[in-house]
Amino acid sequence: MKVLPLLLAAVVAGASATPWWQPVTSGKITHYDCEEHCGRLTRSGSPYSPYSLTVAVDDALWDDLAGDFVRVTSLETGNSIIVRVNDTGHLKKAEVAADLPEGAWLLISGKPLEEGVFEGVVERWINR
Repeated sequence: MKVLPLLLAAVVAGASATPWWQPVTSGKITHYDCEEHCGRLTRSGSPYSPYSLTVAVDDALWDDLAGDFVRVTSLETGNSIIVRVNDTGHLKKAEVAADLPEGAWLLISGKPLEEGVFEGVVERWINR
């Protein structure tokens, strides 16, 4: 399991420094449609999976956030999830802040996939 070492690293890092969440973008949070994206390579080179804890951000944010962990929070439910930035898209044109895989989207949205969008915020984790 790759998740456990990452969670342990986050706990250890958090113990030695105070984490600060800095807002990066906010607005509509949507989900990838598996029919179109499953198995395709993301911008990071990893294959898309509807069960991965990842997120796609707008092309303009890629250089600054590629590979970083961010927190995505639903402003409607208050639920949040920490995911890794691994893909991009022309999201600003569609007025979308971020795209989550279906599994991650379901975890925090509190909605069925058919509803497809919630208002949210994407924040970067900064150790001080």
